[in-house]
Amino acid sequence: RLLWRERDSGSERADRVVALAGGGFVARPALGRFGPGVWDAYLELDLGGPPARFRIEVGDDPVARPRRWLLGAGPCVARPYATSNRGRLSAVVRRLSARAFLRRIIR
Repeated sequence: RLLWRERDSGSERADRVVALAGGGFVARPALGRFGPGVWDAYLELDLGGPPARFRIEVGDDPVARPRRWLLGAGPCVARPYATSNRGRLSAVVRRLSARAFLRRIIR
């Protein structure tokens, strides 16, 4: 399964993963469930003992585009990125202020 862990609070969100031929995998995380913060992605495998977690390294392919959704009363935006030191998958989720939200609509 794909596990997202928030850096400050330690909150975790899990999503199903579908294995592909050649050792790859596909997952479609429900970003609307994520609260504000920085989220790191892990692949969690059940190898017969306690689950093993591995950070997901991003290859040369571009990371997904930012996504927007409503969380409670306000809009949020998630921007996935590869970390600078080892190219591992993370995402930053922010609440947009009313002013920033209107500015984005006008563009």
